[in-house]
Amino acid sequence: MKSFARTAIIVLILTLIPFITYGQGIEFKNPIKANNIQQLVALILDIVVKIGAVIAVFMFIITGFLFVTAQGNPSKIETAKRSLVGTSIGAVILLGAEVLSQVVQNTVNKF
Repeated sequence: MKSFARTAIIVLILTLIPFITYGQGIEFKNPIKANNIQQLVALILDIVVKIGAVIAVFMFIITGFLFVTAQGNPSKIETAKRSLVGTSIGAVILLGAEVLSQVVQNTVNKF
């Protein structure tokens, strides 16, 4: 049975080679709206920032709950403080991602 499957795949590939090689009747359309690497990075960054913003909001809410549920317990308050610092640093990096992207693009374009 493995031999038949292997043979079928080889026949399929050999049948498609003329279409792939010469492009007879096959037209490839770009599914991504980016025409170069800079546009692709910008699109990916836009998606990451949108998803990251939602995650940051949820993390701030969770951090708030950590502070509320700490009830004066020093170890839980310390955990909540670390969560607040980490979430704040992540949010600042997320907000600065567009600026960092522009700096990198301008640096690469100079070369």
